[in-house]
Amino acid sequence: MSIRKGDILLTGGPQDISSKEDIANKVTSVSESSTDLEYPSAGALYRALLEKQNNLISGTNIKTINGESLLGSGNIEINGGGNLDPNTYNIQTKQTLDLTSFSSDYFYPISWDPTLAFVSLDIRSQRFGTTNPYNQNRLSASISSMGYSDTPKTINVYESAQYDENEITIYGIYTGNTYGANCVYLRGGLTYEVNCNVTLTPHQYAYTYGSGDSAEVFPIMSSSYTFDTTASNISKVWDAVGWKGYGYTSRGFQSDMAIVGRTLKVNADTDLTISGPSSGKVNFETIFGSGYVFDKPLRPKTLQNSWFCTGGGGGNTDHYVKLCNVKFDLHRQGEFVSIRIYIGEGNNGNAHQNAFIDLVMQVGWTGENGGRVGCKWELHPGGTTFSMDNCNIIVISNSNIDYDVYFYTNVNYCVPNYSVDCSDLVTVTHAGIVSLTAPTGTACNCSGSIVQASTVLYNNDSGTNANLTLTASAASHKSIEIFFRDNDNNYNSVKVFNPNGKNVALISQYNNGNNTAWFKIATVTISGNSITFGNSEEVRLTHNAYPSISSSSNIYITKVVGY
Repeated sequence: MSIRKGDILLTGGPQDISSKEDIANKVTSVSESSTDLEYPSAGALYRALLEKQNNLISGTNIKTINGESLLGSGNIEINGGGNLDPNTYNIQTKQTLDLTSFSSDYFYPISWDPTLAFVSLDIRSQRFGTTNPYNQNRLSASISSMGYSDTPKTINVYESAQYDENEITIYGIYTGNTYGANCVYLRGGLTYEVNCNVTLTPHQYAYTYGSGDSAEVFPIMSSSYTFDTTASNISKVWDAVGWKGYGYTSRGFQSDMAIVGRTLKVNADTDLTISGPSSGKVNFETIFGSGYVFDKPLRPKTLQNSWFCTGGGGGNTDHYVKLCNVKFDLHRQGEFVSIRIYIGEGNNGNAHQNAFIDLVMQVGWTGENGGRVGCKWELHPGGTTFSMDNCNIIVISNSNIDYDVYFYTNVNYCVPNYSVDCSDLVTVTHAGIVSLTAPTGTACNCSGSIVQASTVLYNNDSGTNANLTLTASAASHKSIEIFFRDNDNNYNSVKVFNPNGKNVALISQYNNGNNTAWFKIATVTISGNSITFGNSEEVRLTHNAYPSISSSSNIYITKVVGY
């Protein structure tokens, strides 16, 4: 027989439970006080409960998405919401402007939110092959509207690039004069890659911002950069034609970048070769025909050795010394050679000792590859009697890159020596050939002048009122100064620039302090080595009396100095 009493199973006969454990003192809850020593089972249970995750209650200890609980089975679809509005968060985003449905014969206004304080634009038109009429253009700019009264708007153009001005696709930036809207004008028929912090909006027709008479109207523009309808209250602040800025534009670093930013069209399978023995430059002109040539900057090259040339023989005989040949690597604008020619008779203290001539030759550009070199020389007489009458420079052109340099003089025993500075792509070959006849061939326009070193051309302490002879021609001087006195020993001077062939008035004024003044006048003519007196008068002015005029030669030239 067996019966169940509580949790004690009684089997068989009666059981004595008086000796069983009393459970009255047992724990009724699990807590941190349940030590392994006293209650090992309770301690293990407590630690296990500490690692247990509580039941998830939606919205309490687990978030929802758009108010929908994440608990339960199945899938939750999330639609939209990945992109941030650049107008709100001022971040750069990549955009594509598709203007292929617009006419390529027009430029269209592209606008953005005019209330934004700072706008950054980086626009590139699509790339094409060499046969397409419009190659890639680039524009990088920023526009800030800070509201200050002195600079309400600043527009910085950091980079603008196009192949040439016939292929402009990003034309210019316009700003409104009343509300401050802005538009960049882009050519239609193309797509544009844009990185900017605003959303750009293209307009196929005129874009208007504001209302009434003060409304800002941005019409579309033809390929000749004229609006097809009337523009209102807007101003151009920058355009890509010649890289210009108007008004608001801050040019910043754009000058150099405008040059670097020009795009090159390269035909397929074209090799870019190195031109010259040591130039290290890519000769784009040879490959692509005449036009722009991009290479490393010009570096001065000094020919350390100078050359001695045989001078003229006895007597003041005309002789022509072929100093050297100058050959440029190619007819490229900016290539130069600078030659200093030392001249003198070689005797210390001689009147023709220790003068020099500086000659500069530089390649110019006339729009085609056949332009001539530009030549300019200056004589530094250094107190000697060298002048433009007794020495000269002649440059003969053999081709547009090949020139012979001659020194002419009629000074006895004049021996020229010279040294050379030139750019990398110039070769100078010494000649040192003397001839008694002038060189033949195509002479370059080689203009010369004498520096402002003073040379006394006439000196007479007493002075003269008669015609006089100068020691050198006035034609060889940039200016001369005439010093003179009158018969009352009042001294004065007059300086005349480009003096040869000019009439000059020499005037003195004297006041005796007794209400009488004299004006004494002489007119002289400067021509070559001569100064010739013309009419001379004296005017007397007395208080309460009629003026009197007499023909009196009372002006005396004491010194003439040439510069």
